[in-house]
Amino acid sequence: MSWGKRALPLAATALALPALVSGCRLVDSHWQLIEAEPGYVPLTEATFADAITEAMFRHPTMHLEMEAGVGTMSMDVRYGATDDDLAMTGTYDDGVTVGEMTIVDGEAYFRDEGERIYFQLPDYLVDQVLAEMSMGSPAEMASTFESGIETLEYGASHEVEYGMTHRYDVRMRKEFLADELDVPIERVPDVTYRLWLDDHNLLRRMIVVAMGETVDATFSEWGEPVTIEAPPPGQVEPLPVPTDDV
Repeated sequence: MSWGKRALPLAATALALPALVSGCRLVDSHWQLIEAEPGYVPLTEATFADAITEAMFRHPTMHLEMEAGVGTMSMDVRYGATDDDLAMTGTYDDGVTVGEMTIVDGEAYFRDEGERIYFQLPDYLVDQVLAEMSMGSPAEMASTFESGIETLEYGASHEVEYGMTHRYDVRMRKEFLADELDVPIERVPDVTYRLWLDDHNLLRRMIVVAMGETVDATFSEWGEPVTIEAPPPGQVEPLPVPTDDV
């Protein structure tokens, strides 16, 4: 029984995508390149962070589909006024275990596919997950992009099933990343994001490679109603604590 522990890295990655800072390089998109939409005004380094975060605040829910290495995740996500209000629920497959996960009201619950009982994570593990989740919140995204951008390049428009998206390549300052990671600057790799925003500046897709693994994330259903609730008390047990001889 995995008790969902393998899903913790997926949970962290899901909402910390804007803060991936380990050996990232660009991956070419297969979307069709077309001419920029008439009248579209590309964002600049001065407007990029505010535009993205304001769009997220206006649309505080979304659906996330993510592939990270052999793992996949399908989650409904809700942001709030503070990082503590972040919540998500859905399914994951870490390549070994398929299961369900809910993070809400400062607690985290996991269960394997087909099981009735959810295991509730202890506080120290929840704190780790919430700390990583908060890196993808609107406030943290604003802080990251306001302080960390070295260069911003507007690419081209892309035709997708729901309309137009606009590609941006963002290179982060090594000095900023060294400070964030608390490592010497010579150990900081070049970090570049490729993001696709729609006409409302909502993030729709991001593809990166981190530490040799591809992370492919799509974001949809921004602002749609979602229900994220804790499992019924009768279906929750505390996560067993491993003993030293296990």
